[in-house]
Amino acid sequence: MPKGSVEALLKDIPKLKSILTYHVLQEKKSSLKVFRSSNHLTMNGASITTERTSNGAHVDGAHVVKEDIECSNGVIHAINKVILPGNFKLPEYTGM
Repeated sequence: MPKGSVEALLKDIPKLKSILTYHVLQEKKSSLKVFRSSNHLTMNGASITTERTSNGAHVDGAHVVKEDIECSNGVIHAINKVILPGNFKLPEYTGM
């Protein structure tokens, strides 16, 4: 994320919540289920796009670095960057 984005988001909790819930699907899905179809509904109500190619697995263009990490409350598919819903713009950092 660009410099200052985290600080700005900490001052805008609704936007932070929107980004965080965009990273969570509405149901527990193994990688087999996630990559069987290409669109999935997230907890913030938007859809993400998934694909598996010869270059690996991707979620909204982010590379999946590890799949099927079992947790007590679900399963994690780790990606290499923050993904943003739709035309979402990060708030600009204006300093302290």
